[in-house]
Amino acid sequence: MLMSKWEILDIYTSDRSISQKLVNDYEKFFRKVVTREELILEEILKITPFIEKLAKENISVIDKIYKNNFPNDLNVYITYLFFRSKLGRLMTLNLLTQPVIEKINTLFFDLFPSEIPNLLKNGIYIQSKNNVLFDDIVKIILYNEIPGLYQQEDNRFGLILWKKDNTFIYSSMVYSTILGSFAGDLNNIDFEGKTSNSNIEPFKKALIFCFVFAIILEAENTPTSVKNSNKSENIKKKESLIENKSAEGWIERTIYINKKYLSKDNKLTHTTLYKDDKVLKEVKVSAYLRRKPHSKDEYIYIDSFTSTRWVIEGNKKITYYLE
Repeated sequence: MLMSKWEILDIYTSDRSISQKLVNDYEKFFRKVVTREELILEEILKITPFIEKLAKENISVIDKIYKNNFPNDLNVYITYLFFRSKLGRLMTLNLLTQPVIEKINTLFFDLFPSEIPNLLKNGIYIQSKNNVLFDDIVKIILYNEIPGLYQQEDNRFGLILWKKDNTFIYSSMVYSTILGSFAGDLNNIDFEGKTSNSNIEPFKKALIFCFVFAIILEAENTPTSVKNSNKSENIKKKESLIENKSAEGWIERTIYINKKYLSKDNKLTHTTLYKDDKVLKEVKVSAYLRRKPHSKDEYIYIDSFTSTRWVIEGNKKITYYLE
């Protein structure tokens, strides 16, 4: 016997009135999407309701829908409902400009903080404003999975990576294997469901991207600036809704690099001064995040700068002594 849309959604909502509203929204908004290329994640997330029951579920809950051969567009809608639940009642959509993306991808980062950055504690949504974040990934949803969904009770990060072709990939990992660890140690971390290096690599990059983004926004001397670029109507009408835990809505904010960092001239120059066969040259030191002295997980952003180094040009003579 075929299940109705309401019965399907009842599995997730446990409330027929909510299921009815979702079906109405589905007919009104989602049917407008004809092709995969038209799926704009953040736009549909804005009109997709928050379902508290789904916020407590693992992504495997979607498998029931896919395994029962329900209509594909309804499958996609269920997936959107899951995504929306992980972003919270008052979700924030972070749109990153290209200079910010380039800064994050080139910033030197070697050690994860010992505690979760404030920006990641309730999960985060990151999207490239015009291009990709890295490789073919255009959006990242990082969220905290609820303890008890696995045999072990360890807290976990869930990572959903949205690709340019509007497909997504998913994995998760245990907090304790990341916090306080070196970035190079990600090679030894168990990314659930992923075994080959090619499958794991996007999640390693995404995890570092999220942490660097969260740290640099809170760091002293941060090169970034944040502008609220759009808000849902209920937040526009009543800002105090943000303090109401039962209120639902969204804030879209765009992240920029401050003008003083964009205009900073950091070109390298060469010198003709010599000393003991060495040449004094100016080299560019990459920007990096440094932990503040005597602090636990507070960081200072150090912008890239030029520094002089005595170097020997040309081929170096190496002598080997064989016994």
